Amino acid sequence: MERYLKIDSLKRFIIKVLEANNISKNDGCLVADVLLKAELWNIKSHGISRLKRYVARLNNKTINSCPNIKIKTIYSNVLAVDGDNGLGCIVMNKALDKAELIANKNGICIVGIKNSNHFGITGYYCERLAKNNFISIGFSNALAAMAPWGGSEPYLGTNPIAFGFPKENYPIIVDMATSAVARGKIILAAKKNNIIPIGWAVDKNGQLTNEAKKALEGLLMPMAGPKGYALSLAIDIMCGVLTGALYGNEVGAYKNGKNANIGHLFIILKKDCFIDNVSYEKRILDFSRNIYSIKKAPDVKNIYLPGEREYINEGINLKRGIGISEEIYQELIELKEKFNITDNIL
Repeated sequence: MERYLKIDSLKRFIIKVLEANNISKNDGCLVADVLLKAELWNIKSHGISRLKRYVARLNNKTINSCPNIKIKTIYSNVLAVDGDNGLGCIVMNKALDKAELIANKNGICIVGIKNSNHFGITGYYCERLAKNNFISIGFSNALAAMAPWGGSEPYLGTNPIAFGFPKENYPIIVDMATSAVARGKIILAAKKNNIIPIGWAVDKNGQLTNEAKKALEGLLMPMAGPKGYALSLAIDIMCGVLTGALYGNEVGAYKNGKNANIGHLFIILKKDCFIDNVSYEKRILDFSRNIYSIKKAPDVKNIYLPGEREYINEGINLKRGIGISEEIYQELIELKEKFNITDNIL
């Protein structure tokens, strides 16, 4: 059973919880926007269920509530960002503020980030950029949860990759983990005592399991077998080795009382880098129409562009509210009581 809460109420609640943990109202708004975008798109593994974990890490000081984010121009089109262990949503948004200015002037900007944390859905940032007429590709490394192909212990994260392409009405957004499924989906299933599909993960003994809690003790499976492993490895090099962040099984060392030092990397292009804006718009619309016109397989009603179903979900959820499971709702109530939030928000 789900409770439906208004998005503006949830946003106020998230901001108030974060303010109670020394996050400024403006920064709290950034975090709320990222978490609620995941809820609107029905990517609940990266939505409001993350708030309790963020707060726990702010409380134990493994995330810095008031980071001094340093942005250094290395070359005219290259930025190196030190997030000072801030919340990833805040670090990434502020890095993009500067990166967009450079890309708008020079046509391209590459921004590499170290000393960051979990930053929500990668597609959020690709959508932001697409709405500002930039094409983007973004990566992040993550807590080790997958073994190298043929291995039996975790070394690589679910390391997401995402693309954003501006288009009339709404952009095309590709956003995916390099594991068979995002780890957050298994975390959410474990909270609700739900089973998971066979093929998502193995238990600590290397046996396929449909029990979420056993999966969290074991390993996630890479998408497409060795191809997923290779892609995750490449992303870890880009985000960890290249930027100066942690990499491999050192990421997420906060479990041992240390900072996560997650790395992100984004490549941002103006959409008129190679052809003018009018030509780009014409060609992307023609491309999209071609996709829609493909002969459909039996029992298939619609062919969607990547990200399109998320925009359909967003439209529905904006009208009816965000569906919150009873387990997550109780977490919010606990946060409300813990931080003495007296407003009748929930």
